[in-house]
Amino acid sequence: MKDHSLDRTMVSKVNQLHYTLFLDPARTQTWGNGRGGSSQITDSFYLDQTITTKRYTIFARILASQESDPAGAYNDIATIILSY
Repeated sequence: MKDHSLDRTMVSKVNQLHYTLFLDPARTQTWGNGRGGSSQITDSFYLDQTITTKRYTIFARILASQESDPAGAYNDIATIILSY
């Protein structure tokens, strides 16, 4: 069963587009909290007093049947939780 809480919404004034975030370019691994069939990014590295940068690519897909929504700049904020 799909966890619909993984569907996200971006807005442009009064218009909305629904989308989902993925870990892979084929968009088969939904990015989430590990529940409802979603996957998490797991990685490890040594924390010391130097600056460490880690980059991860996240992919998105706008959900189908939204073709009637107007083009424009849509925005959303993704919250990332880092546990160490």
